[in-house]
Amino acid sequence: MQCPFSKAHKIAKDRYFHHIKVCDKRPELQPSYTFQIPFTTPDAHPKQTLTLEAAYLIEGKIFKIISIFSQELEMFNQPLAQLNLEVDVPFHESVKHAPQLKSLAGHILDSIPVTDLVIEGGAGTGMLSAYLAFKDKHINTETKRRFILMERERGFKHKFDRYVKFCGESVERVLCDLRAVDFQKLRSHYSAQNVTVIGKHLCGHATDCVLKWEADHYAIALCCHAKADGGDLLGVEFLRDMTPGELYQLCRMTSWQFAWKGQESLDLQQIEKQRLGTFFRQVLDCCRIKWLKMHKYWVKLVRYCSEVDSPECWLILAGKE
Repeated sequence: MQCPFSKAHKIAKDRYFHHIKVCDKRPELQPSYTFQIPFTTPDAHPKQTLTLEAAYLIEGKIFKIISIFSQELEMFNQPLAQLNLEVDVPFHESVKHAPQLKSLAGHILDSIPVTDLVIEGGAGTGMLSAYLAFKDKHINTETKRRFILMERERGFKHKFDRYVKFCGESVERVLCDLRAVDFQKLRSHYSAQNVTVIGKHLCGHATDCVLKWEADHYAIALCCHAKADGGDLLGVEFLRDMTPGELYQLCRMTSWQFAWKGQESLDLQQIEKQRLGTFFRQVLDCCRIKWLKMHKYWVKLVRYCSEVDSPECWLILAGKE
């Protein structure tokens, strides 16, 4: 039989109704608190070669104002604080991802309340929400939380939504771009008193987007993909005298931090680019931390896993004071 959503899908007669429920081409209704925007936007900056000379000019401008980031930069000197959350789960645990997720979940539960409404941005399979739900399965019996798993991509196999439901929680998966979410409307829609936003390895654009929502609590594991271009950067006001073009270059140069990860030997130029990439990443995260503090949040930065487990090993925890 022919799939009503895609001509490429041929379905056995006895599988027809199952297929139309799970078809990855099935159009989804947008929730009332989201609206459609294009998933891709044109690049406002022309492609350009990133050079060490340009990086040194940017570094010089940052050094002129480095004193304003002294407290935030000091936060990156803390030792590893990896937790091994003790939780019994009925699913197969990934050797690579389970240690990261257990440590993330442990720090989240130790630092912020996970009650009422929990939004996982860039949820992917939703495994982080599943760990949180199972850890609180026998504790949280009086109030039923709602987990909203937001993801812009469809077609994930082995999703963990059903495990969140198994714990007695309400779960909803929303296909949307995080920029399309009207947070205040969402909060009103669910009459949520406390909203916690979590995410594992959200790209720079997405991190800045969800922080602008000004939710009650945040737990965001930072990302190593260097996808931000400076256009939506939080705390950009702290980078005085930097042009839009230089901000764009600064964001793109952060990719140097992990560009040669796993390579046995580096030349002097690669070593210098790696140093600059690491420094620029920290400066951008310092801008985010200062922005949160300016908006009356307490902020913690935690090295939640080793670089062996994940090249990006930092977690921002924040809550309204």
